[in-house]
Amino acid sequence: MVRTKTELPRTILICVDGESHTDKAIAWTLNFAEMTGAELTALHVRDTYLKQFYNEIYAQGRREYLDYVDQETLRHSVKAFSRFSQKAEERGVEHTKLVRTGEPLEEIMKEFVKGSYDLLVVGGKPLKGMGIFKSGNLPAKLASKIKKGAILIIRMC
Repeated sequence: MVRTKTELPRTILICVDGESHTDKAIAWTLNFAEMTGAELTALHVRDTYLKQFYNEIYAQGRREYLDYVDQETLRHSVKAFSRFSQKAEERGVEHTKLVRTGEPLEEIMKEFVKGSYDLLVVGGKPLKGMGIFKSGNLPAKLASKIKKGAILIIRMC
């Protein structure tokens, strides 16, 4: 049997959203980075979805609504990175943190391509029954768009 040398990923982009279903993906990625010394970048996307509803609010409340959405998405970003950074520091894994604002699929793809990462790691919710159809299934959409590099989807069981 002839074995070929397999290259391990040297640069990893992990999507950090602060959700519990992402914890398993974070744990796997930190283990892998710790064992291999891979360069790790954590990305959080501040989703602008809620901002689209500002036109449905009376004029006197629009500015307040947009400010509230900005404050809440910023608070969520800080919380997501705090959880990730604490786990990374406990393991001694160095990492870079990036925050993007926009539609998650687009922003993740832009960063993955721009950064020429070897591996994209995302967490996923377990999908069953009608949940498969109701979900936006971001991991599957990302997998269909990646042409160069690899994606690892780790679903919480």
